[in-house]
Amino acid sequence: MKNIYAIPAYLQELNDVLKKLDKNFLRGKKILISGATGMIASFLIDVLLSDVNFDITFFALTRSQMSFNKRFTAHLDDPRLIPIITDVQNPIKTEEKFDYVIHAASYTDPKNYASHPIDTMLINFIGTKNLLDVANNNQATFMLLSTCEVYGEGKGKAIKEDDYGYLDPTKVRNTYNESKRASETLAIAYSNEKNVKVLLPRFSRIFGPTMRLDDSKAVSQFLRNAINKQSIVLKSAGQQRYSYTYVADAVLALVYLLDHGESGVAYNVANLEQHSLKEIAELIANLAGVVVEVQQQDEYDGRGYSLATNAIQDITRIEKLGWQPVYAIKDGLNSTLMILKERI
Repeated sequence: MKNIYAIPAYLQELNDVLKKLDKNFLRGKKILISGATGMIASFLIDVLLSDVNFDITFFALTRSQMSFNKRFTAHLDDPRLIPIITDVQNPIKTEEKFDYVIHAASYTDPKNYASHPIDTMLINFIGTKNLLDVANNNQATFMLLSTCEVYGEGKGKAIKEDDYGYLDPTKVRNTYNESKRASETLAIAYSNEKNVKVLLPRFSRIFGPTMRLDDSKAVSQFLRNAINKQSIVLKSAGQQRYSYTYVADAVLALVYLLDHGESGVAYNVANLEQHSLKEIAELIANLAGVVVEVQQQDEYDGRGYSLATNAIQDITRIEKLGWQPVYAIKDGLNSTLMILKERI
């Protein structure tokens, strides 16, 4: 497998995002970030460290030194990236002082929800508690990477931040949704009781070249099949309508909210385009020159897959703050395919 830093298209993508970032407020800052090797966090780190003259330090929480070394080969000798090998379910012990604490660690795909429901909940909720404690002790700004999954089943209209649908707490699939909801509430509790500045971006479904190659989310499977010149497999009629966001836009929104977000306020982060799952499959198929097929669920019988059929997010609130997505979904999918083809 090719090193991602050896792919010119990926390096160009980092450069393009860097040019769009107003990052000066982060100069000289120290950031503690969990889930450092994940799709959003690793892209954020790569973007900001791609400017070799930018003064910033990331303290990267990860459970595995091996995973850290494998993911960040270009930065192993960079003093601006410091690994902290631990599980966020344990109290974070460090003498460092941080300006920002970002909780990006989480299982984010269906098979892991189904096979690790307890860890799914505890990484979210206990991890949030442990990182909030660090933020409180450092008087740092805390950001929880939350999700559109907190809304449950939509009501057929674009979902605003104060719209909440039905969630059944007895369904194992909802370990992710419910723990993200509870994590948001815990963050609000720290904001009210301890005056921690809390930022709550609610991301739509994210895709991009930094995705895990074994990710079981539907779009990830579509991309993987397309790269391998296999048919794209739908495990339903594909009528579900979701919002999607290219990882570059997710990072642009994250940094923007670190600077401009209001404490205790949730912000939807999504692309303005609306697509059904089938339409996304067809977009990828057309880009890759493959076909779309419909098959039955795999051995997990859909236990980890979202039960929501409508999750289009309204982004008026973050637009009023001054942020808009800049990457078209088709362009993001095409970039992801190009980079992953070289990578694999």
